[in-house]
Amino acid sequence: MAAFLWIGGIGGSGTRAVVAALAAAGMFPGACLNESLDSLPMAAVHDRLLPDYLAGSAIDIARWRVALADALAEHCRGALPGAPVLVKNPRSVLAVEPLLAAVPSSSFLQIVRNGLDMAFSSNQRQSILYGELLLGPSAVGMTAVARSLRLWCAVNLRAMEIADRYPGRCALLRYEDLCARPRQEVARIASQLGLALDPAGVDPCAFRSVHRVLPGDWRQQLGDALVEAAPVLNGYGYPC
Repeated sequence: MAAFLWIGGIGGSGTRAVVAALAAAGMFPGACLNESLDSLPMAAVHDRLLPDYLAGSAIDIARWRVALADALAEHCRGALPGAPVLVKNPRSVLAVEPLLAAVPSSSFLQIVRNGLDMAFSSNQRQSILYGELLLGPSAVGMTAVARSLRLWCAVNLRAMEIADRYPGRCALLRYEDLCARPRQEVARIASQLGLALDPAGVDPCAFRSVHRVLPGDWRQQLGDALVEAAPVLNGYGYPC
C-alpha cells in the first residue's frame, strides 16, 4: 500500500513550495491539482465534511473513510504502484484527526510560516470561512488582522495537540527553514516519517523565502492579539 502524506497549513503558508520540494524528492503530487498544487478531490471532501467537524460534531470515521477513498482514488490516478503520495490542501491542517484516523497508512506534515506575515497576508480564506467556528462569536467583532493572528495561533496549536496523539505519524516544517535548507529539511521529514525520498533531487536554488513587509503601525493594528500571540510566536521561533 502506498504511503500517503497529508500536507496542510494556514492558507499562504508556503505549502506550494513544499509540494515542489517533495515532488522533486520522489513523491507523487497528485493527478488533479489546481494552480496552487492543491488536491481538488480533497477540496471537495473538505467542502462537504469540514464544517460539521469544526462545529463540534463527533467524527464519523466511516463517512470520512468513504469520502477519502474516493478522493484518493482520483488523486492517485497515474501514480506508480507503491510510490509515496503527497496530498496537499491547506485546509487539511483543520482536519488532522479525521484524516489520520480514517487512513492508517497516512501521516501529516504541518506547515508553519511566521504568524505576523500571515496576519497581513492577502490570503484570508480560512479566516473568513472558519474564523467564527474556531474562535467563537467574538471573532465577528475582531479586526481582520487580529482575527487572522488569533486563528494562526489556534489552528497551529490545535494541530500540534492532535499530533501528540499520533506519535511517529506527524511532522512540522517551517516555511522559512525549507527555503534556507531545502535538502536538509526534506531529509529530516523523510527520516521522521519513514518516507523513501531522495533529497538530492531537490534544487536548493529553487527556493527563496519571501518576507512580507509589514505596515509601519503593525503593532497598533494587532493590539491585544499580538500580546496574546507572543508566546506562541516565540515558541515557533518567530520573535516579536
